[in-house]
Amino acid sequence: METFELADGRTIAANTLGGTIASVRNLAQAGTCWVFPGSSVEGNAYVSGNAIVQSSPLGRAGRVRENAQVYGNALIRGGTVSGHARVLDNAVIEHESTVTDEAAVYQDAKVLSAGSISGRARVLGEAIIDGGRVRGDARVSGSPLIRGLIEDQAHVSGCPDINAGSIVRCNARVSGCVRLINAILDCNAVVYGNRTVEDASINDAGLVTACPDKGTRDCCS
Repeated sequence: METFELADGRTIAANTLGGTIASVRNLAQAGTCWVFPGSSVEGNAYVSGNAIVQSSPLGRAGRVRENAQVYGNALIRGGTVSGHARVLDNAVIEHESTVTDEAAVYQDAKVLSAGSISGRARVLGEAIIDGGRVRGDARVSGSPLIRGLIEDQAHVSGCPDINAGSIVRCNARVSGCVRLINAILDCNAVVYGNRTVEDASINDAGLVTACPDKGTRDCCS
């Protein structure tokens, strides 16, 4: 092996020992993909392009398992990609986060702080999943910050900020720069614009049905 440069500018010297791979078929021989010591590619998983798999600063191993694929300029740093999941483009999975089943994370999306992407969920754009969960057939795009739960066929786009106590599920839609604080959006609920929804439940008719200590009129501002 000759000396080469990774996509992030780091240099891998000739004959440097990398991490663990199940077989030579786990790691593409073209491109500049690399598995650092302490991390692994297992089963039928495949790492290619300029992708990097490495441990987190706290020593949590990066793992690509089963039939997962990591490619493009993707970075797995202390996260796990498994099942038939795909991580590609400039996506980052780190800090004990997981991507599994048939989920995909791509473009410039990031999954951080033990975030979880599962089912057939799609996370793309510049989305940041910071300890949040996206599952089922949910889709997250744009540049939102997600700390809560997005599930079923829910769609989140634009630049919402969804806190850890919030849930967006069924066919609910969130767009614009909405802020959700301990809110539940159910069924066919739609929230958009620059409003804040706090301590509320919005039902399938798109109506605010609970807003403790505030009153319905002041629930969205």
